[in-house]
Amino acid sequence: MEVETVAGNRDTATVLLQTTVLPGLIVLLLRLGGRTTALSLPTDAMGTEAHRQLRLWLRWQVVSS
Repeated sequence: MEVETVAGNRDTATVLLQTTVLPGLIVLLLRLGGRTTALSLPTDAMGTEAHRQLRLWLRWQVVSS
């Protein structure tokens, strides 16, 4: 997954299997530059449809891993 930092830099991150996916909340655990970063993403932080698409993408990533 490609992510953009606050500084505007783009980097490749790995989604960790411990990521939690719930209907109203995603706790996204990323390995980025040797560090683990956690992002809490409630539905209202990104819009209902974008949140749904991310949940589906994350579930398929776990199935294919």
